[in-house]
Amino acid sequence: MTTSQPGTQTNPSPRATRRARARALFLSADFFVGFPLGAALGAITAAFPSAVSDVPTILMAVAAIAAGLAALAIATMTVLLGSFGPAYRALLARVPGGVTGTLVPYRQVVSIAIAASVSGFVVALVWPGLTGAWWWLTATAAGVPFALFCWALLGCVQVVNQLAAHIQANELAEDLAQRTEAARSRRSSNSA
Repeated sequence: MTTSQPGTQTNPSPRATRRARARALFLSADFFVGFPLGAALGAITAAFPSAVSDVPTILMAVAAIAAGLAALAIATMTVLLGSFGPAYRALLARVPGGVTGTLVPYRQVVSIAIAASVSGFVVALVWPGLTGAWWWLTATAAGVPFALFCWALLGCVQVVNQLAAHIQANELAEDLAQRTEAARSRRSSNSA
């Protein structure tokens, strides 16, 4: 958040917001753990020639599961939007990004899962042409879908945890709003 004068705040520029979101995406635990883990799993295909013939089947399964992860993230996003009460929406409206900003991690997981799914299908289709290529090319080709898949899988874990935190915060906001309204009602009845 940037400040223009003491005590006043302005929203950050869209460019600054995009940079901050990109930093958060690539500095997250799911990227640091999932991406290298997936890349290592993909590299195993180059290390074990006996596994080369099974790679297209495995990549098709990865692609299908990644599509399921995208659907899970979309369902989680839908539950999240449906769980926001008026008090929590009012609170979120006061923070930069508002309700739309809370959906960014979910949209990122969906995008990564879709990229994993598409890359898995593409690499599975072109795999027969890659089997005679250099080992690093086959490792990289198989590593990309695996890396994106592991990243998306760990991202799903994070957004499900965020969903639980949002639901809890929503309950607290609604409880606070009810208590505030009850206190106002008592004050108005006492002053009358």
